[in-house]
Amino acid sequence: MPNTQYPIPNTQFLIIGYGKFGRLALDRLQQKFPSATFTVVDKQAETLSQIRDTSVRLLEMDGLAGLTIELPAMSPDDWIIPAISIHVAYGWLGKSLRNACHLKALDIPDEIFEKLPNSCRGAKKAVYTSIADFICPDDCPEPEALCTYTGQPRPVVLNEALAKLKHPEFRSIVIPSSQLAPGVGGYRVSELETVLTEVTENPGPFLLATACKCHGVIHAFNVTPMNRRKDLTS
Repeated sequence: MPNTQYPIPNTQFLIIGYGKFGRLALDRLQQKFPSATFTVVDKQAETLSQIRDTSVRLLEMDGLAGLTIELPAMSPDDWIIPAISIHVAYGWLGKSLRNACHLKALDIPDEIFEKLPNSCRGAKKAVYTSIADFICPDDCPEPEALCTYTGQPRPVVLNEALAKLKHPEFRSIVIPSSQLAPGVGGYRVSELETVLTEVTENPGPFLLATACKCHGVIHAFNVTPMNRRKDLTS
């Protein structure tokens, strides 16, 4: 797990979305990492206008578009803070593969779905899973040993459990979401770069999850290189 206990002077945080959780993320990360730089992406100009701090860079555009544009200029050690209600890593991957590969969303097999705690199927074949069957406090510090809400040990550490999922048809990739401030999670740019390398060098069916210790989202998909698709259809 990356060390997140120290502020790196030139660290950049890219916050995707400025709703409730985007606002919490900006406020809490600025307090914890005062020397870092911040960029916030949101498609609503009115929403972005609520940010009065002129040191924060504002991008009025779709979150995935903003991530796709910004990522090449970011350092591998910079941080992505997803704060919109989609699987950001999966959406970004689809955009990044567009000119080289075809990504086809698949249904997560029932035998995997049934192993996931408190799982539910969402839009666009997403599956959401959580070890909590209650609403967590938005300032949870994600303590190492005990659940903040129950005071009891977690039944499993979710991102570790997802990494151990095995299925004969799928490779499994888990992006661990690190706790950066109370209620604020994110992952380094290098995590996305690793995912992109893995799926382009080893095309085929994948399970991709983004998860912290308690909550996660998963997509299943198949990646086919463009030239192979042409061969198959010719």
